[in-house]
Amino acid sequence: MPSVAYFSMQQPNQPPLPFSPFPDLPIYEIEKGRYLYDDREVDYEALRAQAYAMETVESSGGQTLMELAGSGPGLTISRNGQGQIEVQIVNAPAGKVYDLYQTSQLEGNSATAAHWQKVGSGSDGQIFSFSSQSSSPV
Repeated sequence: MPSVAYFSMQQPNQPPLPFSPFPDLPIYEIEKGRYLYDDREVDYEALRAQAYAMETVESSGGQTLMELAGSGPGLTISRNGQGQIEVQIVNAPAGKVYDLYQTSQLEGNSATAAHWQKVGSGSDGQIFSFSSQSSSPV
């Protein structure tokens, strides 16, 4: 698990993030390196609808699926023209390196019960590509 983790107050079963997706909202430290962001007033349904309605990205021939960034570091998740999923680190401070983790199954308390696998480390602008495969049901 990353050395710094931000957990949602509204959606406690979601996996932690290495940053607060809402830097303007209150953040509470629950223990060293573990934080809660107060997203209880966030309308996730409206955000999902907005993400769903995003346009196709003309330059890459793909589609932006999700942007997880505020005024600080974040991620852009896209599907490129070859159908691969691309995760790009954006708005990160120069020289700062971040670890990227993935899991294929979220169970129970996803922060502790899921098997997290480190897939790489990178800095601002770096893109990680993954084949797009559907998961088999459990």
